[in-house]
Amino acid sequence: KKGQKKKPIFISRNDLQLVLEKTQSEKMKNIFLFAFNTGCRLSEITNLRWKNIDLNNLTITIGDDLFTTKNEKQRMIPISKELIETLTKTRKSNTAINHYVFGKTKNFPFRSEYVSRNFKKASREAKLKEEVHFHTLRHSFASNLAIRGVPIIVIKELLGHSSIVTTEIYSHTNLQSLQVAIKQLDVS
Repeated sequence: KKGQKKKPIFISRNDLQLVLEKTQSEKMKNIFLFAFNTGCRLSEITNLRWKNIDLNNLTITIGDDLFTTKNEKQRMIPISKELIETLTKTRKSNTAINHYVFGKTKNFPFRSEYVSRNFKKASREAKLKEEVHFHTLRHSFASNLAIRGVPIIVIKELLGHSSIVTTEIYSHTNLQSLQVAIKQLDVS
């Protein structure tokens, strides 16, 4: 028997700040911040190279000849103001286009398990719910957009979902909107 599907858990910007405060590595902090602000999957982040970052046009290209996305479709994500600073600081003048953005070294990526363990350790130290894990950052990106009224079709494109059905789990995360809707039933 299948169990009840639960809404995805997500964290706030304040929760992320607590995690960042408990994180020792500057590279890990940048990865966590990047995930929270782009909704990228961990594999997309660990395989990201500088050729995928366009700081002039403020875009990130996910998927190329060296990395295939989950649904095998390339997508573009605009860079937020917060990420401009992080990426500019991370990039060094001698960084070649094929170097990893968040690699263990310029030519060697972090293993996904290593990044996940670092996030879990920091989230536990920040005393967040035990259910919080690295993929929660992706849910947080989508949920925070949904709460701010971003159309679900736009969230779908940013996440790179192949079907709107997958994205619809974020369509009812805004409790305030639900409360406003129910108040329409109140008799004046």
